[in-house]
Amino acid sequence: MAFRTFAVFSIQQTNTPQPLVGSWITAGISGPSNAPITLTLGAATSSGNDATNIFRASDRALLVEPNGTKAEDVYISAVSGNTVTLSPKASGTGPSGMSPVTENSHVSGAFGTGTFIIPNGQVNNLFVTCEDGNTGTWLYIGNAFNMTATFRRIVKLAKSATGSMPFNFGATENYFGNPFVMSELWVYGTATDLYNVSFAIV
Repeated sequence: MAFRTFAVFSIQQTNTPQPLVGSWITAGISGPSNAPITLTLGAATSSGNDATNIFRASDRALLVEPNGTKAEDVYISAVSGNTVTLSPKASGTGPSGMSPVTENSHVSGAFGTGTFIIPNGQVNNLFVTCEDGNTGTWLYIGNAFNMTATFRRIVKLAKSATGSMPFNFGATENYFGNPFVMSELWVYGTATDLYNVSFAIV
Protein backbone atom coordinates (compact mmCIF):
# COMPACT_ATOMS: atom_id res chain seq x y z
CA MET A 1 0.00 0.00 0.00
CA ALA A 2 1.24 3.50 -0.87
CA PHE A 3 0.14 6.77 0.67
CA ARG A 4 -0.50 9.97 -1.27
CA THR A 5 -0.12 13.02 0.96
CA PHE A 6 -0.21 16.77 0.36
CA ALA A 7 0.45 20.06 2.12
CA VAL A 8 -2.32 21.40 4.38
CA PHE A 9 -5.12 23.04 2.38
CA SER A 10 -6.93 26.31 3.10
CA ILE A 11 -10.57 27.16 2.36
CA GLN A 12 -10.32 29.99 -0.18
CA GLN A 13 -13.73 31.62 0.11
CA THR A 14 -16.51 31.18 2.67
CA ASN A 15 -19.42 29.02 1.48
CA THR A 16 -17.87 28.43 -1.94
CA PRO A 17 -17.08 24.83 -2.94
CA GLN A 18 -13.55 23.99 -3.98
CA PRO A 19 -11.87 20.70 -4.87
CA LEU A 20 -10.92 18.77 -1.73
CA VAL A 21 -7.50 18.29 -3.33
CA GLY A 22 -6.69 20.66 -6.17
CA SER A 23 -5.90 24.17 -7.31
CA TRP A 24 -6.88 26.62 -10.04
CA ILE A 25 -5.07 27.99 -13.08
CA THR A 26 -3.88 31.60 -12.76
CA ALA A 27 -2.02 31.78 -16.10
CA GLY A 28 -1.13 29.78 -19.19
CA ILE A 29 -4.30 28.38 -20.71
CA SER A 30 -6.86 29.37 -23.32
CA GLY A 31 -8.16 27.30 -26.22
CA PRO A 32 -7.59 23.71 -27.33
CA SER A 33 -3.94 22.79 -27.90
CA ASN A 34 -1.86 20.01 -29.44
CA ALA A 35 1.37 21.47 -28.01
CA PRO A 36 2.58 21.19 -24.40
CA ILE A 37 1.26 23.94 -22.10
CA THR A 38 2.88 25.25 -18.90
CA LEU A 39 0.33 26.44 -16.34
CA THR A 40 0.81 28.57 -13.24
CA LEU A 41 -1.40 27.51 -10.33
CA GLY A 42 -3.05 29.28 -7.40
CA ALA A 43 -2.39 28.88 -3.69
CA ALA A 44 -4.88 26.45 -2.15
CA THR A 45 -2.19 24.91 0.04
CA SER A 46 -1.08 26.79 3.13
CA SER A 47 2.53 26.96 1.95
CA GLY A 48 1.49 28.28 -1.47
CA ASN A 49 3.30 26.13 -4.05
CA ASP A 50 0.28 24.17 -5.22
CA ALA A 51 2.04 22.55 -8.17
CA THR A 52 4.71 20.79 -6.09
CA ASN A 53 2.42 20.39 -3.05
CA ILE A 54 -0.31 18.56 -4.99
CA PHE A 55 0.91 17.10 -8.29
CA ARG A 56 3.55 14.71 -9.56
CA ALA A 57 4.90 14.23 -13.06
CA SER A 58 2.90 11.46 -14.80
CA ASP A 59 -0.31 12.34 -12.91
CA ARG A 60 -3.63 12.40 -14.68
CA ALA A 61 -5.61 15.49 -13.75
CA LEU A 62 -9.07 16.88 -14.38
CA LEU A 63 -9.63 20.39 -15.72
CA VAL A 64 -13.09 21.74 -14.89
CA GLU A 65 -14.56 25.22 -14.87
CA PRO A 66 -15.86 26.57 -11.51
CA ASN A 67 -19.42 26.10 -12.85
CA GLY A 68 -18.78 22.40 -13.49
CA THR A 69 -18.54 22.61 -17.30
CA LYS A 70 -15.86 21.60 -19.83
CA ALA A 71 -14.44 18.79 -17.71
CA GLU A 72 -11.57 16.96 -19.39
CA ASP A 73 -8.77 14.63 -18.43
CA VAL A 74 -5.20 15.86 -18.99
CA TYR A 75 -1.69 14.46 -18.53
CA ILE A 76 0.93 16.23 -16.38
CA SER A 77 4.42 15.61 -17.73
CA ALA A 78 6.42 17.94 -15.45
CA VAL A 79 6.10 19.85 -12.18
CA SER A 80 8.36 22.74 -11.19
CA GLY A 81 7.86 25.41 -8.52
CA ASN A 82 4.24 26.46 -8.90
CA THR A 83 3.85 25.33 -12.53
CA VAL A 84 2.75 22.11 -14.19
CA THR A 85 3.31 21.16 -17.82
CA LEU A 86 0.54 19.40 -19.72
CA SER A 87 1.61 17.13 -22.58
CA PRO A 88 -0.31 15.04 -25.12
CA LYS A 89 -2.79 12.65 -23.54
CA ALA A 90 -2.21 9.72 -25.88
CA SER A 91 -0.70 9.21 -29.29
CA GLY A 92 -2.88 9.97 -32.28
CA THR A 93 -6.27 10.30 -30.56
CA GLY A 94 -7.23 13.77 -31.78
CA PRO A 95 -8.35 15.21 -35.11
CA SER A 96 -6.19 14.17 -38.09
CA GLY A 97 -4.19 11.83 -35.87
CA MET A 98 -2.91 14.64 -33.66
CA SER A 99 -2.24 14.08 -29.98
CA PRO A 100 -4.31 16.62 -28.02
CA VAL A 101 -3.09 18.27 -24.85
CA THR A 102 -6.42 20.00 -24.22
CA GLU A 103 -9.62 19.71 -26.24
CA ASN A 104 -11.67 22.53 -24.66
CA SER A 105 -11.11 26.21 -24.02
CA HIS A 106 -10.38 27.04 -20.38
CA VAL A 107 -9.93 30.19 -18.31
CA SER A 108 -7.01 31.52 -16.25
CA GLY A 109 -7.77 33.76 -13.30
CA ALA A 110 -8.34 34.12 -9.57
CA PHE A 111 -10.10 31.57 -7.38
CA GLY A 112 -13.68 31.20 -8.61
CA THR A 113 -12.70 32.32 -12.12
CA GLY A 114 -9.68 30.20 -13.08
CA THR A 115 -10.24 26.63 -14.22
CA PHE A 116 -9.81 24.08 -11.43
CA ILE A 117 -7.08 21.46 -11.86
CA ILE A 118 -7.57 18.35 -9.72
CA PRO A 119 -5.64 15.07 -9.44
CA ASN A 120 -7.73 12.41 -11.19
CA GLY A 121 -6.24 9.20 -9.83
CA GLN A 122 -8.12 6.36 -8.20
CA VAL A 123 -7.57 5.48 -4.54
CA ASN A 124 -8.82 2.96 -2.00
CA ASN A 125 -8.82 4.95 1.22
CA LEU A 126 -9.50 8.56 2.12
CA PHE A 127 -8.70 10.41 5.36
CA VAL A 128 -9.55 14.08 6.02
CA THR A 129 -8.68 15.99 9.21
CA CYS A 130 -9.74 19.51 10.20
CA GLU A 131 -6.92 21.49 11.73
CA ASP A 132 -7.44 22.56 15.33
CA GLY A 133 -8.23 26.24 15.89
CA ASN A 134 -10.36 26.73 12.77
CA THR A 135 -12.97 29.49 13.08
CA GLY A 136 -15.89 28.07 11.08
CA THR A 137 -18.31 25.81 12.94
CA TRP A 138 -18.29 23.12 10.23
CA LEU A 139 -16.21 21.82 7.36
CA TYR A 140 -18.36 20.01 4.79
CA ILE A 141 -17.14 17.35 2.36
CA GLY A 142 -19.25 16.49 -0.67
CA ASN A 143 -19.14 15.06 -4.15
CA ALA A 144 -20.27 17.88 -6.46
CA PHE A 145 -18.93 21.24 -7.65
CA ASN A 146 -22.18 22.88 -6.49
CA MET A 147 -22.40 21.24 -3.07
CA THR A 148 -23.67 23.18 -0.07
CA ALA A 149 -24.03 22.48 3.63
CA THR A 150 -27.23 20.56 2.83
CA PHE A 151 -26.79 19.43 -0.80
CA ARG A 152 -24.49 16.67 -2.07
CA ARG A 153 -22.82 16.49 1.33
CA ILE A 154 -21.03 13.34 2.44
CA VAL A 155 -20.03 14.45 5.94
CA LYS A 156 -19.57 17.53 8.12
CA LEU A 157 -16.73 17.94 10.60
CA ALA A 158 -16.95 20.23 13.63
CA LYS A 159 -14.22 22.70 14.60
CA SER A 160 -12.02 22.00 17.58
CA ALA A 161 -10.17 24.40 19.84
CA THR A 162 -6.48 25.08 19.38
CA GLY A 163 -4.50 22.31 21.03
CA SER A 164 -7.43 19.87 20.91
CA MET A 165 -7.57 16.71 18.82
CA PRO A 166 -9.42 17.66 15.62
CA PHE A 167 -12.28 15.70 14.12
CA ASN A 168 -11.65 13.55 11.07
CA PHE A 169 -13.40 11.56 8.38
CA GLY A 170 -12.15 8.31 6.91
CA ALA A 171 -13.57 6.15 4.15
CA THR A 172 -12.01 2.74 3.60
CA GLU A 173 -12.69 0.03 1.06
CA ASN A 174 -10.64 -3.12 1.52
CA TYR A 175 -11.06 -4.90 -1.77
CA PHE A 176 -9.25 -5.02 -5.08
CA GLY A 177 -9.80 -2.03 -7.31
CA ASN A 178 -9.86 1.63 -6.41
CA PRO A 179 -13.37 2.83 -5.56
CA PHE A 180 -12.68 6.54 -4.97
CA VAL A 181 -11.61 9.09 -7.59
CA MET A 182 -9.74 12.08 -6.16
CA SER A 183 -11.49 14.54 -8.50
CA GLU A 184 -14.95 13.56 -7.19
CA LEU A 185 -14.42 15.15 -3.78
CA TRP A 186 -15.19 18.78 -2.89
CA VAL A 187 -15.09 20.85 0.30
CA TYR A 188 -17.09 23.81 1.61
CA GLY A 189 -16.45 25.87 4.70
CA THR A 190 -15.15 29.15 6.15
CA ALA A 191 -12.35 31.14 4.54
CA THR A 192 -8.82 30.41 5.78
CA ASP A 193 -9.87 27.30 7.75
CA LEU A 194 -7.34 24.53 7.27
CA TYR A 195 -7.67 20.81 6.59
CA ASN A 196 -5.41 17.91 5.70
CA VAL A 197 -6.04 15.07 3.24
CA SER A 198 -4.34 11.73 2.64
CA PHE A 199 -5.16 8.83 0.34
CA ALA A 200 -4.03 5.23 0.29
CA ILE A 201 -3.56 3.32 -2.93
CA VAL A 202 -3.45 -0.48 -2.93
